[in-house]
Amino acid sequence: MKWFYNNILGQLTSFIIGVIVVPNILEEIVMAVFQFNFDSDIWYEILDTSIMLIVGIPFMWWLLKKMDTYVEEMERLVIQRREINDELMEKNNELTHLAYYDQLTGLPNRRKMHIDIQERITKMTRLGSPKKLAVILFDLDRFQQINDIMGHAIGDKVLCCAAERLKERLPDNYQVYRHMTDEFVVLAEIDDIPDATMHKKPFMDIFKESYNIDEEEIFVTVSAGVSLFPDQSDDSETLLRQADQALSAAKANGGDQYQLFDPELAAASARKLKLENGLRRAAERNEFVLHYQPQVELESGRIIGVEALARWVHPELGLISPYEFIPIAEETGEIISLGRWVVKTACKQLREWQDQGHHLVMAINVSPIQMKRLKFPGFVASELKKNGLSPEALEIEVTESLMQNLDESKRIFNDLKELGVKISIDDFGTGYSSLSVLGAMPIDHLKIDQAFVRFMDTNPKLRPIVKTIIQLGENLGVELIAEGIEEQHIAEELTAYGCRYGQGYLYSRPVPPEEIVRMIEQEHAV
Repeated sequence: MKWFYNNILGQLTSFIIGVIVVPNILEEIVMAVFQFNFDSDIWYEILDTSIMLIVGIPFMWWLLKKMDTYVEEMERLVIQRREINDELMEKNNELTHLAYYDQLTGLPNRRKMHIDIQERITKMTRLGSPKKLAVILFDLDRFQQINDIMGHAIGDKVLCCAAERLKERLPDNYQVYRHMTDEFVVLAEIDDIPDATMHKKPFMDIFKESYNIDEEEIFVTVSAGVSLFPDQSDDSETLLRQADQALSAAKANGGDQYQLFDPELAAASARKLKLENGLRRAAERNEFVLHYQPQVELESGRIIGVEALARWVHPELGLISPYEFIPIAEETGEIISLGRWVVKTACKQLREWQDQGHHLVMAINVSPIQMKRLKFPGFVASELKKNGLSPEALEIEVTESLMQNLDESKRIFNDLKELGVKISIDDFGTGYSSLSVLGAMPIDHLKIDQAFVRFMDTNPKLRPIVKTIIQLGENLGVELIAEGIEEQHIAEELTAYGCRYGQGYLYSRPVPPEEIVRMIEQEHAV
């Protein structure tokens, strides 16, 4: 039945049936049943009209009622649809806000930032704007400490306070975004490169004031990196990466810094990343080699030992200095595997030399990280046993920084001394050890840092320092080895001061193992 009143065709059909067809059928039935035979046609018309009124009016009334119901239903559906559309629009706005705005701070997020950067670049390019777009990436120095010590709830409040300060105190044409964790980005159109640092002081000063959170006074500084369009790039990802490289440089300089992007930073970062990736496979690809620098008795010039020094022959970059790759290895943790390889290779080489009749002391540099994280004394004992070496033929060189933790250092040193290996403090005079610490440690040698020895001629103040170090070693009952000897008269002076051993370019640069054998054989031939 709904079809008859839910569409126009049905309504028209119902009207014809109810008002025309049915009354005419009833009229014919009445005429046939009662056999009316009127003399005048008017009576036929009266009968016809009466039947039509009796039958058609109720049907018309019923049909109109149905149509009213249909109209009301339609109105209800229209209202319902409008409410659904309003609700969908509200949900869509909520989803859009979640997609483009940070829930914690209310600032536009990283996705919105990239869109805005590209829109600004497009607009400035189209209009031929002479201005530059500065992308300023900064983060809160040592923010992780706040989270670790005070909890993430306090950390979140600090981030919210930082966001509020930025919105309130930066100029209106500076747009602020939350990038990630404790990082924020500020976009600003400037007139020239000097303007990129024009607001440096007020920008950094925003964070000089402390935050009072939950009755705690918290001080936070920031480090910032800046890249510029169109000077560096016209791409948001590249600009942000460049700002991040500048930020890393600012943090490397101690934080609380504001650093403009320098193209050399990109090259340095790319090189460092290549080295980091290469270090992970260098040992298994046999890219490391050990060179050995002779250690000599200063008075006679006789070789009494060698120091094993790692060299990295990179397949693309060539020979990499240990001053470059060792810090990266320590930073990435690859120093553990590198250190194991050095010890294994040096012990194997020492065994080979002993088999040839050359009895030397092998000095091996060991990173403090390696000493602490690896069960180092046990590892050394295993390598000595595997190669059939006497412990006295091995000397472990460590830097003074290891001795900052006295209890741990003393335990490791004592374990090594129980094996019978020698212990040497490398780069002595540049670290943090105190006399009381030195006196408590089972040390065999102190190595005078080459920074003192090499410049004794050009800086007279270094001579009394070197004398004092040598006298200190004598008083402690340990031998001194001077590094960086390049001139014969320096070797003679050191001998006069009481230093017995040394190494440096005067005697030999670090060389392959076969060159050490040649030098020893030449020595014996004299």
